[in-house]
Amino acid sequence: MKFDWDEHNLFNIAQHGITREDVETALHGKTLFIKDEVRNGEQRRTVLGMAGDKRILVVITTPRAGKTRCVTAYRANSFFKTLYALKWPGA
Repeated sequence: MKFDWDEHNLFNIAQHGITREDVETALHGKTLFIKDEVRNGEQRRTVLGMAGDKRILVVITTPRAGKTRCVTAYRANSFFKTLYALKWPGA
């Protein structure tokens, strides 16, 4: 999976205490699909994944020019953590 990063989306995730490496690790590991939607004419996908430090993240992406662009990412709340644990016990 190739990613589309720039100052804008890196700044956006940094506001949530998330790094590029956190997002890439989460998306290359065990993920849990939450939903697809169209926002402002752009396809968006929401998934849960685990960062290298075991934090469960909510990651929202959009396809762009053959790459995956992270729109935003943030720590999962307890509901999403529970969903992830049910899908991937022991992860």
